[in-house]
Amino acid sequence: MVGSDESVDLHAVAWVKGVLPGVAVSLEAPGSSAATQSDAGVEASVTLYLLSLVANAAGSDPRAQTWQLGLRYLVTTTAQTREREHAQLCALAFAALEAASSGSELTVDLTAPTLELWRAFGAPPKPSFFLTWPLHKARSYKSVQRVQEPLVARLRDARPAGPGPHGQGAV
Repeated sequence: MVGSDESVDLHAVAWVKGVLPGVAVSLEAPGSSAATQSDAGVEASVTLYLLSLVANAAGSDPRAQTWQLGLRYLVTTTAQTREREHAQLCALAFAALEAASSGSELTVDLTAPTLELWRAFGAPPKPSFFLTWPLHKARSYKSVQRVQEPLVARLRDARPAGPGPHGQGAV
């Protein structure tokens, strides 16, 4: 479980570096100039791009003590050879599946991104997958004072409105 919004990216980067020690990790979009520059001269790198926020089913209870949502990252790899790139991507996918099956709240989606997404990045399609990390944030509640005495409603000069035997339209 990731505890605060500031630490989500740091947690994700640390997880990748734990699986693939020595790789560079970028949070830039695949195909972006910043991601391409960070890959230049690096033997291997992983891109973790925060693509969207998703609803977390556990966070739908309005009485829950925490807000919960998922941060959905697109995971890609880059290496000197395609074989190494694919091996690193598979190592990350298997590590994520292992974490998900071991009780972690991490979820893995092996569905390929759409061609429209790759076009939006301005990058050619490449093997990738999605990881969703949970984010929990404590809810803040306003203090409400207890009711000290019963509520009494008094109606003075109340007339029914509208047509009918007692309303304004009555004959």
